[in-house]
Amino acid sequence: LYVNSDAPDGVSIDVRAKCRKSSVNAETLYSVPVTFKLNVKAIQVLVEKDFDDPAQILGQGKYFVGDYATLSVAPKDKFEFSHWALDGNLLSKENKITIKIEENQKIAACFIKTISITAVEADDKTFDGNTTTTISKIHLDGVEHENLVWASGLVGEFGTSDAGVDKPVNCVGIPTLEGPMSVVYKIQDGKLPV
Repeated sequence: LYVNSDAPDGVSIDVRAKCRKSSVNAETLYSVPVTFKLNVKAIQVLVEKDFDDPAQILGQGKYFVGDYATLSVAPKDKFEFSHWALDGNLLSKENKITIKIEENQKIAACFIKTISITAVEADDKTFDGNTTTTISKIHLDGVEHENLVWASGLVGEFGTSDAGVDKPVNCVGIPTLEGPMSVVYKIQDGKLPV
């Protein structure tokens, strides 16, 4: 017997059921009344996200303990779905899941956001005859977790080794992301800024 109700949280509901059992030859029928109480508990299912608005998330809403909820995601531009987590543990990498609702669950949809390098800053350099300079800052566009992710791995190269002011610097190397939130970002493939 499965009973569901729109009663407010914590309300007890009396449920009465009659059970009938017949013999093999169907000559005897009897019923036994059974009474039990249900404690109805409604749960508001809200999916946690590691970004402000990475996707449309379907299936959130009111459920009762023991119900099954089907949740799915439709990522927005620059986001890709990574996985579902339940109570901090990997649940599924599929974008659609069905879970049994229990109290105090933490359901999270995890995403990876594509960001881009918009500019680099090179350190001032005293003329020493070589073309290499240090990149002091790599500017990233699209980062939502300021100071928790940054890029490294680039070296500046001047086009010529002669002295000059405001000379263009070409970036060489493979940029990598670092920091505690670096795992939820990736750098867009493409040309590095000059």
